[in-house]
Amino acid sequence: MPRGKTRAFAALALAGGLALPAVGRAEGYGMHGGMGMHGRHLADSLNLSADQQASAKKLRDDMRAKAEPLFQQARQQWQELQTLLDGAHPDAAEVGAKAIAAHNTREQLRALRQDFDTKFSALLNADQLQKFQKFQSMRQEFGARRGFGPPPPSRENE
Repeated sequence: MPRGKTRAFAALALAGGLALPAVGRAEGYGMHGGMGMHGRHLADSLNLSADQQASAKKLRDDMRAKAEPLFQQARQQWQELQTLLDGAHPDAAEVGAKAIAAHNTREQLRALRQDFDTKFSALLNADQLQKFQKFQSMRQEFGARRGFGPPPPSRENE
């Protein structure tokens, strides 16, 4: 595999692993289960203590309980939007309203993630926090590079 593709693959694998907040070393559960090596890699990279892992698991489980209904809602909103768009003559106002509702749900999920990151960061010592912030910036950078064209504008000032 060419060097650029190898780096891109590794970056995507890392970004995918960091996209879910699972950090339990033994548990290995992600937002939808199966965090596997990525969660363990993060826990190992940060050298989390057993207490930190237990606290992180509770944070993750709390977030999962709040996020799962939003994921289901987002899926339903997307399906409804697709159905409207696939119709013979989609009503622009109805499509717009569905798109706004889906965007609002996505923003709720983003807020849950930010809340998790804030609470998780509070569990870390200075060295761990520095590493986690580096992981976060990589996640944001690689998450912005999905698809074609330039990355979207930064959301740092929000």
